[in-house]
Amino acid sequence: MPDGNLRVALRGLHRATFSAAEPDAHGWRVQPRIHTHEATGLDTEAGVRELRAALSRAMQLGLSIPKEVEEQVHTLAEPDLIADTLGQHLPMPTRDRQSLLEMVDTAERIQAVTARLKREAEVLQVQTQFRAKVEEEIGANHREFVLREQMRAIQKELSDSEPDHEIYLRWADTFTGSPLVVQTVRREASKLARIAESNPDAGVIRSYLDTLTNVPWLIRAENALAPEEATRALGAEHEGLAEVKDRLLDEIARLARTGRGTTLCLVGPPGVGKTSLAMALGAALGRPVERISLAGLRDEAELRGHRRTYVGAMPGRIAQAMIRSGVRNPVIILDELDKMALDGRGDPSHVLLEALDPRQATAFVDHYLEVPMDLSEVVWVLTANQVDTLSAPLRDRLTLISVPSYTNEEKEAILARQLWPRILADHGVDELPLSSALAARLVQDSRREPGVRGLQRRAERYVRRVVRQEWQGSANVEEDSLIQSLFGAGKEMALDTEPGAGRIRGLAVGDFGGSVLDIEVVVLPASNPARLEITGNLGETLRESALAALTLVRSQIQPPPPECDLHIHVGESGIPKDGPSAGLALSLAIMSALTGTPLTRDFAVTGAVNLHGHVLPVGGIEEKLRAADRAGITRVLVPHGAEHLLQRLPAASQNRLQVIPIRNLDEAWSKTRVE
Repeated sequence: MPDGNLRVALRGLHRATFSAAEPDAHGWRVQPRIHTHEATGLDTEAGVRELRAALSRAMQLGLSIPKEVEEQVHTLAEPDLIADTLGQHLPMPTRDRQSLLEMVDTAERIQAVTARLKREAEVLQVQTQFRAKVEEEIGANHREFVLREQMRAIQKELSDSEPDHEIYLRWADTFTGSPLVVQTVRREASKLARIAESNPDAGVIRSYLDTLTNVPWLIRAENALAPEEATRALGAEHEGLAEVKDRLLDEIARLARTGRGTTLCLVGPPGVGKTSLAMALGAALGRPVERISLAGLRDEAELRGHRRTYVGAMPGRIAQAMIRSGVRNPVIILDELDKMALDGRGDPSHVLLEALDPRQATAFVDHYLEVPMDLSEVVWVLTANQVDTLSAPLRDRLTLISVPSYTNEEKEAILARQLWPRILADHGVDELPLSSALAARLVQDSRREPGVRGLQRRAERYVRRVVRQEWQGSANVEEDSLIQSLFGAGKEMALDTEPGAGRIRGLAVGDFGGSVLDIEVVVLPASNPARLEITGNLGETLRESALAALTLVRSQIQPPPPECDLHIHVGESGIPKDGPSAGLALSLAIMSALTGTPLTRDFAVTGAVNLHGHVLPVGGIEEKLRAADRAGITRVLVPHGAEHLLQRLPAASQNRLQVIPIRNLDEAWSKTRVE
C-alpha cells in the first residue's frame, strides 16, 4: 500500500481438524484431516429455504446487514457457503460466532443460523412495537400540551373565564370560617398559579383544593320535623320496639334543643332492623344520612385518609361522608361495628376514639385534608350484634341501646305491613292476598329466628313460585297445595314435655339473640380415676360453670353419691357457647342425673350459682324471655329481682309466659322436680 502497510485477505477453503502436533527440523508439523462434507438431500434443501425465508422477514423488520450479502444468500447454490456467508454478518456474541465456525455438519450450521435469524427477528419486532408505543405517547402528550396552551390563550383573549387559582383565591376571600382553612387554600392556590398546566402536580393540587372547598365547614341542616312527624317517621317501618323508639325520641328532643351531636349504638341480633332504625332516625331529624360499613375494615387510613405524599391519595370515609352530606351535622351510620378487623396497618377503632369523643371531635384531622374538621355536631349511630369484643375505651364512648328480637305477633305484623308489599313490588305482582293461614305458616317456620330475614326469604320463595305458575299459564293457584309443596306438611313444632332425669332447658344470649339450649347429663360407670366429659362447643367460662355446678351438687346431696363418670352435653354443637348464665340449669341437670329424679320439661332456666347454692343475677333476661316465648315455653325460672323484665315484652307474650323468681338451688329444685 502507499503508506508501506500490507493488507492480507484470507479465505478459508476447508474445515480441518488435527489431533496432535509433531516436532521436526523446521518446527512443528501437523497432519490435518480435511472435512469435505457434501450437503445434499431434502433436509438440506428445506433448511436453506427456511433460512432464506427467515432472512427476508428479518430484513423487513430492519436487520442491518449489507445488501450484497442478502443477494449472495439468495443466489449461492452451495448450502455450506450460504451458512458461512450469512453467519459472519449476523449480530451475535464472539462465543456464539466461534461455536458456529466450529460446526462441521452443514445441516446443523444452517439450522443454527436460521434459529439466530428468527431470534433476531423477534427482537426487532418487539423493538419496533416499543418504539411505536413511545412515539405515540410522546405525540399524545405533545398534542395535549399544545391544545392546553391554545385553550389558555383563547380563554385569555375572550376574557370569559378566569384561571383556576383565582377561583380558589376568591373562595378564600369570601370564606368566614377557620383561618387555617383560608391560609391553606391561599398557599395551595399560589402553588397552582406558579406551575404549568402540563405539570402532574397541577392535577394533584386542584383535586386537593376541590376537596377542601367542598367540605361543609359552615352549612347546617335544620331540624324541620315536628314531634308528631318524627314519631311517625320512626314508626313507619318498624313494629313493636317501643322502648327503642322512646329512647330515640328522647335523643331527637334533645338534639332539637341543643344541636350538639351524640353517639348511639344499636345492639341486637341480625335482622331486627338496626340499620333501618338508624335511617329512620335521620328521617325523623330531617338531616342527610350517610352510611359507612365497617365490616372487614382493617386499615385505619380507610377512615382517616391517606397522606398526600402517596400516589392516588384520597380523604378517609368519614371526610367523604361529610362532603357527600353537604352539612356539618348529618347522621352518619357506622354499620357492623363489631366486624372491624385488626392487622399490622393499624387499629381502625383508634380513629373512632377521636371521632366519637365529644371533646376531641371538634378538631378531627383527616390525613388527606390536614386541616382540623369539627365533628361535634354529627349524630353518630353505630350498629353491632355484640359489644363484648370492643375495647373498653370505645365502649365507654357509646350510648348503648338494646334492640330486642321480635315476637311471633310482631313478625306477622311486619310481614303484612312492610315485607309483603315490598316483595310484591320487587316481583312485579300487582295483587296477591296474604291470608292469615299463609302468614301464620311463614312465621311458624321462622319462629326461632330473632329477626325477619328468614321470614322474608320464605315469603319471597312463595311469591316466586306463584309468579312462575302464572307465567306457565296456570289459571288458579291453590294456596294450600303450594304451601305444602314448598314448605312441607307443616307439623307443629311441639315441645318435648316428657319428664326425664338429667334433662333440662337452659336459656342463652349470643350474637344472634336469645336461644333455648337442651342440656343433658348422663351417669356412667366410674373410671379410674372418675372423669367429667363436657361437650357441645363450650367456652372456658361455661366449662368452669359446669365444674362449679358439679361441686355444688355433690355438697348438697346426702348421702354423697358413689363415684361415677358424668357426661354433660349442651345441644347445637355447631354454635359456640359461653357465659355463666347456665350454672343453675347445669346444677339442676346434674342433681337430677345423680339422684335419678326426673324433671318437668315445660320450663326453661337461666341464672348463675355460687358454691353455696345462691342464684346470682345474669344479663340478657329480656332476650331470653323472648326466645322462650318463640319456642313455645310457658314457664321460666329467673334470678330473684329479674321478674319485672317481663313487663318489657308485648302484652301477648306476657299473657303466655309465667316468670318464677328463684333465690337458691333448693327453690329451683322444688319447682322443677317431679314428685
